[in-house]
Amino acid sequence: MKPLWAPWRMDYVTSPKSGVNIFEEKMNSDNDRENLVLFRGKLSFILMNLYPYNNGHLLVAPYRKIDNMEDLNTQESAEIMKLSQESMNITGQTLSLSRELLR
Repeated sequence: MKPLWAPWRMDYVTSPKSGVNIFEEKMNSDNDRENLVLFRGKLSFILMNLYPYNNGHLLVAPYRKIDNMEDLNTQESAEIMKLSQESMNITGQTLSLSRELLR
């Protein structure tokens, strides 16, 4: 297996960690633009990754803090999947990529 190399992430990897949960910080902020929050749903939100592995890398996170995906309830799972699918469609159209490249 080839190691994943993303040199633009070095600032993040080497920076001191604050111990703050970035998802809680961003979901509780009222400055979506500054926090790269693209959309807020009823149970989850979409945000851009400040240090992405590739173009179009977005994060979809629930508002409720959980440790594992298995802990999502049915409504949270459904909304996260819907937002993920819609995000992939929009990203694909925006970046002019075929669906096969997004898989």
